[in-house]
This record gives sequence, C-alpha cells and structure tokens, in this order.
Amino acid sequence: MKQYSFLMESINNSNIDLIKKNFKYCINSYKQVYNFDLSYMKLKISSQPAYNNGKPCHELKPEESGGSWTKLKYIQINPNIEDVMEFYKIKDSKDVFNKIIIAHELAHEIYNNACDKWFKRLIKVKARREAFHTVYLDHVKQNKLEEETFCEYLAHSIVKKKVKMIEFPKNEIEELSKKNKFVTTRVSDDYDRYFKGDIVETPWNVNYKIVKRLNIDNIKKHPYYNELTERQKKLLSKYTKICVLWGERI
Repeated sequence: MKQYSFLMESINNSNIDLIKKNFKYCINSYKQVYNFDLSYMKLKISSQPAYNNGKPCHELKPEESGGSWTKLKYIQINPNIEDVMEFYKIKDSKDVFNKIIIAHELAHEIYNNACDKWFKRLIKVKARREAFHTVYLDHVKQNKLEEETFCEYLAHSIVKKKVKMIEFPKNEIEELSKKNKFVTTRVSDDYDRYFKGDIVETPWNVNYKIVKRLNIDNIKKHPYYNELTERQKKLLSKYTKICVLWGERI
C-alpha cells in the first residue's frame, strides 16, 4: 500500500481529514491523467502563508492564501478553507475548491521540476484557446501570471475535466491525426491507466473516447497480430499484461 507523508501543526480543525483525502486524490490524479509521479511530495497543514523556501510570509493574511508550494518537496495547505472561499467569493463546493487548491500547489512542482518546455507551451496554448480564466488570476501579478495560469489550468483539468493525456510514437502522429479512430496497444504503466469510457487527449489536441478495451496475456492473442512488425512482436512478447484500446474521435 502506498504511503503518504503529512507534516502537521497542532490544529483542531474538521477540515484536516478532507485535506488529507484530497491530497491523495490529487497525487493519484496527476499520475493517472498526465503520468506525473508526485508521490515524493509531502503535505503540511498550516494557516500561515509561506514563501517557496518554506519561511513564513507575513505579507499575506491567512485568508488570502489557500496554500503554498515550496522547493522543499512539500506543499502547505490552509485548513481554514471557508475563510479563503469567502475572501475570493468562491461558489464551488468546499471539497472541489480544496482539491483545486491542492492540485494548484502540486502543479507548481510540475512546472518547476517535472515537465519540459513543450508541455508548458501546450498548456499555455490550450488555456489561451479556451479563454481559460478564474477569479484567483485577477489577483496575480503580471510577472507571475504565466506560471499561475499553468497551475490553475492543470488543477481544474484534473478536478473538473478528467481528460487523460495519451502519447503516441512521433512517427505515427501525422498519420493518426487524419483519422477519426485509432487502435493502440498499451503495456506497463499504461495498462492500468486507460479504460473503456475514458476521454483522452492526443498530441494533436483532439479528444477521443475509448470505446473498447481488450485485455490479453500473450501477444499472440492480439487481434491484429499478423499486422504487427517483427520488432513490435519481439518487444510486446516480454509482457503478460497487455491491453488493446479502440478510440473514436468526439
């Protein structure tokens, strides 16, 4: 069983269990949706805003900060969720808002340490294309807007959208992007990642729905075995957990 690390002040607050639950949810969702492994991150629960070096930030009132990301491999979350919601006039439920706060702070770790410039550019383009905006972004200084928009977009994508990113070999992308359907074979981490009914986003920025999934334990049982190259057969013969996915453009 996976273990999660919590750092906590002595706080008597009914929201603590909710925050712990949502921290696990966000860690798992980033792995499931974007394949970012943030299992090394820790959670600290404190109403004191903090700088990214972990030191207290006295420039902000507690209700102005739902949480903080630090370079010390932990995020800090304010247990007084209702106060922060009142300050920003949030209309979401407490559970959804708290998930977004936690996912936002974890997204800073992705932005600074876990993703490349191409992923940052992809999210920037998507946010601009969708005219993405939140109330929080109205309070952000211009020099911080790009990173904060990235974090807000990523947070909302795992809490509200639940669209999973799916990758394909670069040499297949141009041909696949012209089609309304795809069939793909997945192993290893991807075996437990995609299921029938999932909505997936491709590298060519088009969403597809997984309409069928077939599990096999031997590559010779692959429905298109005769169409696979010898290299593909050799590679896939190493696995006993293989799934074939059928996707349709939506």
